[in-house]
Amino acid sequence: MHFSSDPARYALDQPVEFPPGTAYRDDSGSVVVLGGLLEKATGQKLDDFDRTALFSPLGITDFGWVHLRAGVTSPFGLRIRPRDLAKIEQLALNQGAWQTDCASGLGSGAITPLIHGQQLYFCGYLFWLGRSLLRGQEVDWAAGVGLGGQRPFFVPALDLGVVVHPGCTAARCRAPRHWSFWTASYCRAV
Repeated sequence: MHFSSDPARYALDQPVEFPPGTAYRDDSGSVVVLGGLLEKATGQKLDDFDRTALFSPLGITDFGWVHLRAGVTSPFGLRIRPRDLAKIEQLALNQGAWQTDCASGLGSGAITPLIHGQQLYFCGYLFWLGRSLLRGQEVDWAAGVGLGGQRPFFVPALDLGVVVHPGCTAARCRAPRHWSFWTASYCRAV
């Protein structure tokens, strides 16, 4: 897909492994298709649309997406400062509400369990959802998982958000051990 002249078409041409909504599959192809749909619906390049509809209203000026070989902007591989990632996290916690109404409704499905993910986790729209046991009580949380190790963790019931940004680029940064780190370190502070 990364080397295709039409990454969205490449993703759509792959065989369907499971009926939609029945099984979890972590893949970048789905978000490349999502990016293509946004471009068709808005008539704008993804970079321009994101800048206008999301980043500028949040005061975010320094960001970048991965660009695939075909010159296509992919809606994955976001490069963003931790303090700006925290703004997006707060937007999800507030179900799309910010100082301006730039993304109304964003959080309604983003952090709602929609499908079983790996192990004991669920997935919302592009967010992982899980729970940790803390002092005998279950704490529900949501997290974004970026390949560079970017992790916005948040606990909606507490209006709590934490951004972890180790700056690594290897696939090992996506490992589920980050969930146990979340429970062992940050949840204890709650």
